[in-house]
This record gives sequence, C-alpha cells and structure tokens, in this order.
Amino acid sequence: RQARGSAEVVDEEEEDASSKDATVWQAAQTRSFWALFFVLLCNAGMGLVVINNINALAESLGLSTSPYFVTVLGVANCAGRATTGLVSDLCLRHGVSRPQLLAFVSVLTACVQALLALSIPQLLYFAVVLTGFCYGLSFGLYPSLCSDIFGPTHVGAVYGAIDLAPAAGSFILATGLVVVFYGTGTECDGAQCFQGTFVVGSGLCSCAAVVAWTLRSAVRPAAVPASSRGGGSTSALPA
Repeated sequence: RQARGSAEVVDEEEEDASSKDATVWQAAQTRSFWALFFVLLCNAGMGLVVINNINALAESLGLSTSPYFVTVLGVANCAGRATTGLVSDLCLRHGVSRPQLLAFVSVLTACVQALLALSIPQLLYFAVVLTGFCYGLSFGLYPSLCSDIFGPTHVGAVYGAIDLAPAAGSFILATGLVVVFYGTGTECDGAQCFQGTFVVGSGLCSCAAVVAWTLRSAVRPAAVPASSRGGGSTSALPA
C-alpha cells in the first residue's frame, strides 16, 4: 500500500509539472526556443532574400522586371498562411506532429533554394510561387508550435520573442550574405550574382530541417498525435 501510495503521489506531481506553462524568460533558457529561432531565421531569412531582391534577381537572369513577381509572392505567401492551420490539423490526425511538418517545410525551402541556384530563367516564376508559399507556411506554423512546446498561457510573449528571428535573418542573410556574392555594385549580370547565396541558403535550410526534426520530443503530450504517443514521463519544460 505504501509503495502504491508513493507511486500515485509521483504521478500527481508529474501531472502538475507537465501542466505548467513556460514564461518567455523560461522558454529562452531552453534548447527548444533557440532551435525554433534558428529554423525561422533560416527559412524566413532565405525567403526574404528572394522577396527583397526579386527585381535584381530577374534582371540578372535576363528577364525584365515586373510587378507580377511581387503580386505572385504576395498571393503565394497569403495562401501558405491561410492553409497552414488546415494542413497541420490534418497532419496531426494522421500521426504527423507540427515539428515534423516544420521539418518538411524546411526541406521544401531548401529544394526551392537549390532550384534558384540553377539560375534557369524559365523556372523563376515557379520558384517564386514556392518561395512565397513556404514563407507563409513557416509563419503560420509558429504560433501553434510555441503553444505545443511551451504551453498556451504565455504563447503571445514567446512567439513575439521568436518572431525576432526574421529580422535577424533579413540582416544576416538577405543583406549580409547577398552582399558577399553579389558585391557592392549596383548592377550584376549572370548566374554568379545570386547562385552562391542560394547554394549556401539551401545548405542552411537543410540544417534547419534536421533541427526541426529534433523538436518532436519537446512537444507536450496533449499536442502529440494519439497514434504517436509512447510511455514515459514528461518534464515541465522542454529541454
């Protein structure tokens, strides 16, 4: 009876611990927070490389600049954000967690960067559509991901902190990385203008996919698909 009573107390303590939600300060002290930050920095940063430099990119491939590129990016971005909730819910029903979906988005982003690195003018519109869609998907996933990993109580503050990643990505990738390969001149012609940037970006997004995949273990039990749950205890905060 004594052993049984002790086991029940331990179970109750674990249940109480797992129900606690992380504040933004507590979240920032975990590996999961910085993993999410890194993944968004890479995915959004490389998306901003295309968004910020779409006219220069088109000109370097011998295409005339067109407002349609911006329109296509905007529509695709909107479509990605609008469909994220539906897609993630459908994935959960089929045993696919949101970190796994984020890993897929990162892989898709890496593939788009590789496609852009080929510098084939005829593929630019297709690549632009996929870039906008992946960009929207990444942003649409993050509020739910933050809730799944850190709990819903402080999700606004946690998401707001992680949402600084696109600003960092814009500075590091969309500005710094582009300048390294494009140069400081006002004009550049040919594949060499952006090819190096997209090769590096493809590698970074591939790394982001691996990091996103490791977040599966950080998701709280309530957010894990029933078909994927296993035994074992759960800690109050993610690692």
